[in-house]
Amino acid sequence: MFCLCLAALGYSLDLYAQEYEKKGKVIIVLDDVGYNLTEVEALKLPTEVAFAILPKTPHSKLFAELAHEQGRDVMLHLPMSATNNNKLGPSALTVGMFSEDIENVLHEALNSVPYAIGVNNHMGSHLTTQQDAMNKLMLALKRQSLFFLDSRTTPLSIAYETAKRMGIPTDQRHIFLDHQQTAAFYQQQFSRLIRIAKKHGRAIGIAHPYPSSLAFLQSALMNIEQHGVELYSVSDYFTVPKPSLRSSATAQQKTSTEAQHQSFVEVEAF
Repeated sequence: MFCLCLAALGYSLDLYAQEYEKKGKVIIVLDDVGYNLTEVEALKLPTEVAFAILPKTPHSKLFAELAHEQGRDVMLHLPMSATNNNKLGPSALTVGMFSEDIENVLHEALNSVPYAIGVNNHMGSHLTTQQDAMNKLMLALKRQSLFFLDSRTTPLSIAYETAKRMGIPTDQRHIFLDHQQTAAFYQQQFSRLIRIAKKHGRAIGIAHPYPSSLAFLQSALMNIEQHGVELYSVSDYFTVPKPSLRSSATAQQKTSTEAQHQSFVEVEAF
């Protein structure tokens, strides 16, 4: 009888382990960080939430340092040309740049966002549709050993496919959580994110440091496991080195030289 009980317990544990493995992964990236000191409220979010920081903004280095101190992943939110000609801000990539221009812009941007382990596009509804530009960018990212997350600001984007073809750790955004800032819309988008994670094994959501967005996420992520999913960091999801192994953008540069249709919106820094 004792042996039977042990066998039954072992079977139950195996089932539990299998069920745990089936849990969908939810990845949250907070875009447009770096302009306002009020964004410090974002530091209250679970540390699995990555900060995608705009380069050469008033507080880009400060937020990168604060995030790093928390053990939070830092990403470079790299501006790219858009179809609506919105103002891009500093360190932007545009059509017609030579490879060395892209390399230089990327290097300068990384210097202003220390500890970055990956890149996603800020705007980019035009540039991410251009094969030549994407080839050049992905080659530059590969030399830096950075992953690329396609923010998917246009259904015509070829950024994800290009990164995948070139062997760069990559994926694409599934849900924009807050391009309408109402409680009902937040909940609708968050529920969609959960459903996608359960169905496909992972779901990537992008939000912005609006006060209402931060308040919603603080509450919604507190007990996210109750929905049958897990909150993942981008470094764990992409299995890339932790920030401690990338002490600065300068170190990244030295190391590198040695070595479906969702809602599509253009999001500007505020």
